Amino acid sequence: MLSPDFKLKPSKQLLWMLGSLAVMNLAILWLLPLSGGFKMALLLLYGAYTAYLLNEHYVHNICRLKRREDGTWCWSNAKGTYEGALDPLSVLTPWVSLLRFNQHLTKKRMFCVIFRDSLPEDHYRRLLVVLRMY
Repeated sequence: MLSPDFKLKPSKQLLWMLGSLAVMNLAILWLLPLSGGFKMALLLLYGAYTAYLLNEHYVHNICRLKRREDGTWCWSNAKGTYEGALDPLSVLTPWVSLLRFNQHLTKKRMFCVIFRDSLPEDHYRRLLVVLRMY
């Protein structure tokens, strides 16, 4: 059987969720009854943290996912390439999939969130079928 190779693009849904959360948190910080200087320091600190989160979870997201012939999965992002077995407790829905992988070498558990808009619609359906088969 042909091993599927999925090339993911950054999700607009994830960007929208992170942006909405950042705006709501900034509004809460702005409404806190604090002195002006302390409030500005908190806003700057939160802005830096938001930039870090966007960089970590949006820019460095998984960009390729491939099932190998031996049943293991290989995924890569800007930080590197990893290999492991798919955990049966992964969650698959028509809108978003939460994949849990157990790495062989480090015995570390890694997570991958794939939104529907990260792949073309027919590729996302194919990914769900492949994941449910194994």
